[in-house]
Amino acid sequence: MPNPIPNPPDIRLATPDDAVLMAAYMHRLRAEVRDGGLDTVPWRPPPTDEQEHDYLRKTLDNPRACLFIALDGGEVVGRINIAGGELPFDRHAGTLGLSVAPHWRGRGLGRMLMQAAIAEAENWPGFCRIELCCATWNTRGLALYESMGFVTEGIKRKAVNMRGVPEDEVLMALVW
Repeated sequence: MPNPIPNPPDIRLATPDDAVLMAAYMHRLRAEVRDGGLDTVPWRPPPTDEQEHDYLRKTLDNPRACLFIALDGGEVVGRINIAGGELPFDRHAGTLGLSVAPHWRGRGLGRMLMQAAIAEAENWPGFCRIELCCATWNTRGLALYESMGFVTEGIKRKAVNMRGVPEDEVLMALVW
């Protein structure tokens, strides 16, 4: 486990008022993808402020969804969301998405965000499963998820194309 963060970012649930900050964060992540050489595939453009506002509103309106952000000063440096199923047969489960700004990686922020989101989901009545997918080459992400209790359930062959060629993805789940 990494050393504790001396001045950890504030972690809180996002609101629609955070749309501009969230859109700026997504633009920075897109630039990282481009600058890191992962731009050989046509990525979806980052959301506009209005699109991010609509997404945050929809998340807030879903009783089985949450989106936490980590703020360093006035800048988003990480985010995590869990979106639960909306139909009777999948309301007990949800999907997790996590991202951390490059300069915050390896410092424990991903773990802090995961702890907040998992604690939130554990309070949803009847909810008992969170799943995620992670590229097989993302060894730091896989190690974090395993340390949080996620278990590999399978490999999705050639499921993502982030570096110009289809690659495998690991399907993991946390079940309680």
